[in-house]
Amino acid sequence: MQWHQPCYCRDPSEAQRDVKRGVAPNFGRGPTKARTTLNTNVVLVVFGETMTRAEESLAAAGESEAVRSMRRTLERQMRQEAVEAVEKIVGRKVIAYLSDIDTDADVAALVFTLEPRPESGRAEVADSS
Repeated sequence: MQWHQPCYCRDPSEAQRDVKRGVAPNFGRGPTKARTTLNTNVVLVVFGETMTRAEESLAAAGESEAVRSMRRTLERQMRQEAVEAVEKIVGRKVIAYLSDIDTDADVAALVFTLEPRPESGRAEVADSS
């Protein structure tokens, strides 16, 4: 898959692989599903089946906020590594990094906003399971 100017990324699966690889050491295991969408100014990585057994137990006991709080702490620790991986792959500066989890759906998302360029109207997607 080849990106067309001005996206500058060869393959969205490359971003997905590097970000997913950085998640496992911080959370004890990596997600079993992932989808990465790249457009001109945004890299979106959505993870499925991402919660650990301990997180699932907490969520089932009504402690979803505890899961989100712990994840926010861990994601702050991995932020720089994830941002650097995306910047290297896309060849662009990341100006914002956002993350969250929906414990009911067991879905987490990482959003990397890139230094703005004129929109191309193109998007590329990579899935893994």
